[in-house]
Amino acid sequence: MTRPLSALVVALLVVFAGCGTDTERASSSSDADALLRTTFANLGDIDSATVDMKVQVTPRGAAGRAPVGARIEGPFVSQGEGKLPKFALTATMSDGSRTTTAGATYTGSKGFANLQGTDYEVPGIALRQVEAGLSQATQGGAAAGLLAGVDFTQWLPNARNEGSESLGGEQTVRVTGDADVARVVADLSKLGSGLKALNLPGVGALDAEMSPEDQARMVKAVKSMTVTVNTGANDSILRRLVVRADLKDDASKLDATLLLDLSLTKVGEDQTITEPANPKPFTDLMKAVGGSGLIAGVGAGGSPDVEALTQCVQQAGGDASKARACAEKLKHP
Repeated sequence: MTRPLSALVVALLVVFAGCGTDTERASSSSDADALLRTTFANLGDIDSATVDMKVQVTPRGAAGRAPVGARIEGPFVSQGEGKLPKFALTATMSDGSRTTTAGATYTGSKGFANLQGTDYEVPGIALRQVEAGLSQATQGGAAAGLLAGVDFTQWLPNARNEGSESLGGEQTVRVTGDADVARVVADLSKLGSGLKALNLPGVGALDAEMSPEDQARMVKAVKSMTVTVNTGANDSILRRLVVRADLKDDASKLDATLLLDLSLTKVGEDQTITEPANPKPFTDLMKAVGGSGLIAGVGAGGSPDVEALTQCVQQAGGDASKARACAEKLKHP
């Protein structure tokens, strides 16, 4: 379940390039459902912020089983609707004693990837592939694209306004309640489907899009789930989203707790996004990825033909579906 939840933060970052609505000051007496509607309608009003998202699964009743988790953090700056935001994000994935670090930076004109502390420059053609996917996926506006059919307000059928809470020096209003698990899982799947159209590097590895059978299994495994939203008192802009769930499935011997904690700080403030010094070529990244085993079929005896891949993407032009077919060649050369 960590992978589809991780897709949530990617979708939200893209939606921040859209446009929101005017709001009134929120307080402990504000209607909880109205606050949820306004908060998620205002995602596009976030021009800049620093994001910090943690996802962790903690096993229960199994001696020696360490938590499995991931953390994504860093600044982003919107460049307007239909454009890729500038960002400098770092991801840390942990599984027991094994830790993997990765990152991605986009300055507005150049893109870079980082794997285990080493920076690599991403060729312009790969960036154009992402931009083409973004353009197609968000036709009619970001919310009309990525968030089509997704209604966050339905995640909490019995939402409660729990009053004011200070977060990072910002006054917020906290809304919480027991989640409609089936609705949350279905919406996460919709987000995954929208993300596929973006051609974002690494999104395929999230396995964000779920089949009906996958959704049914996940809903059955979730025994309880709560969602908490902190929205800015002055602007009704999202400051924190926390999802907690108890997971148990006898067939897969799953017995664990899950935590998703997404925070936004320095909202609307200047962000520093700079390109790394002395990045290595993209071809070196492909070799590093193959050696790490992050992409099946790439590595010793199975390295992709990078020149052929680049030529394929060039021939695809702005056609996102053709560009995705090129990406599949990278996964399965």
